[in-house]
Amino acid sequence: MLTVPINDYGFALAFTCTKSDNLSVFDLTGYTIHFVVWSPGVPTTKLVDGICTSPAPTTGVCYYIVALADFKATGTFSAEIQISKAGTARETFIKFPLQVVEAA
Repeated sequence: MLTVPINDYGFALAFTCTKSDNLSVFDLTGYTIHFVVWSPGVPTTKLVDGICTSPAPTTGVCYYIVALADFKATGTFSAEIQISKAGTARETFIKFPLQVVEAA
């Protein structure tokens, strides 16, 4: 589970996309990468749908920079990394729970 403090922003979340063997990295070259968060049971209402960057796409690593408006409520949410390539492919990686917690 990934934990993020409420109202924090400007930091990077790092993810590594792997192939189905969970060992080999997925080459992200040419893909658009999204970080998506929603309330459990309501996948059509996205709380976050932001673009990730991948400075070295052959490593499978991508980063999402948390924006000011992303985490405004505490709770446990569903999250995933989605990749797509010009209408020819769409895949989902790293589906996980994300918890937004109180912070001082």
